[in-house]
Amino acid sequence: MKDTKKQKKNGGQHLLSLVLLLIIAAAAFVYVKPVLFTDTRAITVDGKNFAFIRAKNMTSDEFNLLLQAKLKERYGKNVEINEKVELKPSHATKKSISANVDVVVANLCDVLTVKGECGAIMINGKRELILSSTAAAQQVLDDVLAKYTPDVSEDSKDDVIGVEFTDEITVEPFYADDELVLSTVQAYDFLTQTEEATYDYVVKAGDSFNGIATKFGLKEEELLAINPDITESNKTLLQIGQKVTVTTQVPVYGISTVMRETEEEIIPIPEEEIENLKQYKTYKQVISEGSEGKKLAAYKVYYENGIEVRREPDPEHDVIEVEAVPRKIEVGVLESSADVNEAVGNFRYPIHESAYFSSPFGNRDYGSGRHFGIDIAAPAGTPVYAADGGIVAQAGWNSGGYGNWVVIDHKNGFKTVYAHNSAVIVYPGQKVHQGQLLSLVGSTGDSTGNHLHFEIRVDNRPLDPLELLA
Repeated sequence: MKDTKKQKKNGGQHLLSLVLLLIIAAAAFVYVKPVLFTDTRAITVDGKNFAFIRAKNMTSDEFNLLLQAKLKERYGKNVEINEKVELKPSHATKKSISANVDVVVANLCDVLTVKGECGAIMINGKRELILSSTAAAQQVLDDVLAKYTPDVSEDSKDDVIGVEFTDEITVEPFYADDELVLSTVQAYDFLTQTEEATYDYVVKAGDSFNGIATKFGLKEEELLAINPDITESNKTLLQIGQKVTVTTQVPVYGISTVMRETEEEIIPIPEEEIENLKQYKTYKQVISEGSEGKKLAAYKVYYENGIEVRREPDPEHDVIEVEAVPRKIEVGVLESSADVNEAVGNFRYPIHESAYFSSPFGNRDYGSGRHFGIDIAAPAGTPVYAADGGIVAQAGWNSGGYGNWVVIDHKNGFKTVYAHNSAVIVYPGQKVHQGQLLSLVGSTGDSTGNHLHFEIRVDNRPLDPLELLA
């Protein structure tokens, strides 16, 4: 009986405990519900949460643009962040989420460390100098080149085409801490460092020994000391093209200058050929001599550290002062070969060697009266040549007083006769060209001495050869 009462008592206690647990659980549920986690975006710096923002739809790119804009506004230029800043999906309680993204980004700018955008001067691929901006770096390079740009007077015909570094020197954007940034003066001094160098200077027109010494900042005795072949007695006898050794201070980072320079030069007499369609190619005759011209000849002259290293003609910029007048030469165009037999249309002397006219064309006081050709006295065996091209109509003995003769039909109405020859070289029907050997001078037929009787006939009517011979 006692046990039954005890069991009832214990059962009541268990029921009471269960009810208390349910009440506590219900209370706990009501208390925890407001602090549940929600989806959001976490801003992390080097992997650690910096803040949570209520911008579930914002992308990392959008956040970075916002952050860079705030940093540029603060520092006045683009910067590079030293820390790693990321925007990641995350969970957080509503109380820990910031609603004002701009305020969070401004607070983030306070804790980030940055490198400012600068200008790096690269020399042969190596970053040598850092300035406050690319514009400042470029200005330094421009100032250095300006220092070595030659002065050209307004009256001078010379001109500066370009000035550049012999080394590969460029400007690139770079981000650096402020303590690494140099002033423009420091960078300029670095790039204008000099060192002593020795060169062979080539003497040009107008140079003097004293002028060369002055050009390279030397005294005459210093220049003599490094040129043992030049003495006090011959220093005034420098020749154009002669080499003079000089020492001078030159930039460590070399400067190449291209100048357009002019020199007064003579224009040689050009030749102008005028074709003579009636002469062979062996024919050449000067009609007029012509005259030289004068010009200011332009050259591109390349200098390295003030020393000329090469020059190239620049004819596009030549200035003609006096035009050259061409020498006019008349030239033949016909082939002077045996297979060209057509008549040229003019007649050349049939004897090319020394000879004289012993009897003219027309009436004469002795012999047969009227003379139908001219007589050219010459020693026996002197060559006789065709006055023009054509076909041999007659060749051999003539019983009418001409002796050994040759008659050429030029197929243009003209014929020529060559008489009293000692020997005939050609044969009837043979084609001959102007200047071809026909026969040899003799005294055959009705002849009183060695000579050539020469006739020119048109439609078998004799003409005075002296009026037609060229």
